[in-house]
Amino acid sequence: MKKIDSFIQGNIATVKARIAQALQQSGREQDSVSIVAVTKRHSVHVIQAVVEAGIVDVGESYVQEALQKQAKYNDPRIRWHFIGQVQSNKCQLIAEHFSWVHSVSSVKVAMALSRARSARQDPLNICVQ
Repeated sequence: MKKIDSFIQGNIATVKARIAQALQQSGREQDSVSIVAVTKRHSVHVIQAVVEAGIVDVGESYVQEALQKQAKYNDPRIRWHFIGQVQSNKCQLIAEHFSWVHSVSSVKVAMALSRARSARQDPLNICVQ
């Protein structure tokens, strides 16, 4: 195991433990919180380490960078989250390649994403700013 893998896995274990404690104190279910690992500007190796540590929600804010990573590391367990500003010319790519979009700031963008999403895919999850 590389040093970075050990570092990532240690950090994730710490975060998971803190979340578990907070959930227990609040009386919430353990599966009511998801951790999104933001991997922008990091290598595919980091994504692999994150997934091996049990995190399957991966966030990216640059479409082209995310597409390159998705092509290199095509793991069906991963739920890809787009967390950057949505540009209208990127709606098609975002709708095709992500499960979640966290940065929708207008009805126009939401509609464009909805139209671009294939009927064969699960509905796109959208968070509105």
